Amino acid sequence: MAELKWVTYVSEAYVKGKAYDKSKGGFTVKQACMSGKAKSLDYANKPNEGQLTRLKETLKHVNNIVAIFEDTYKEYGVWIESGYRSPCVNKAVGGAQYSGHKVGGAVDLKVYRKSDCKTSYTYDASNPLELLLETAAKYIIANNVKYNEFLREIPDGGYWFHLSIKGHQNKQSGKTYTLGSGQKKYMNNYYGLKYKK
Repeated sequence: MAELKWVTYVSEAYVKGKAYDKSKGGFTVKQACMSGKAKSLDYANKPNEGQLTRLKETLKHVNNIVAIFEDTYKEYGVWIESGYRSPCVNKAVGGAQYSGHKVGGAVDLKVYRKSDCKTSYTYDASNPLELLLETAAKYIIANNVKYNEFLREIPDGGYWFHLSIKGHQNKQSGKTYTLGSGQKKYMNNYYGLKYKK
């Protein structure tokens, strides 16, 4: 196993501002709509009624997953890197044209150490982000949650978990893979999840 390198990705205040807080009922809509890119460009990042309904449904499952994770691995916390994105914000960050973020159906999650708010981007089985993926996979199977994408994203210099919950109108479902550095590797039977191309 590789030695994990822990780094200060963003300020402690930023992490805590977007971190899961069980005492407040978990992630909130406000947290899921917070965007540094939107703020820097002075873009509105507010979902419409339909997107808000979808976002709340997504957060219900995400909060359940993170509650299990943090109850089990108490030294680690989870924060939302990206949740809802307006079309302008999604374009500004280089998001996919048909991104689940644009409809409130997707979140990107990162794990941090509670002791110092540092995050590790070492792609290795010992990284606690892998424990979050395992927790999510087992939750999805146990609760028969319909999902569009279950992704371990590892672009150059990054490492996070992307989960897109299926909406009523979606035909696409069940994509499970690692994405990054110009490659896509499907994860077959990942804790029971089956990949679909």
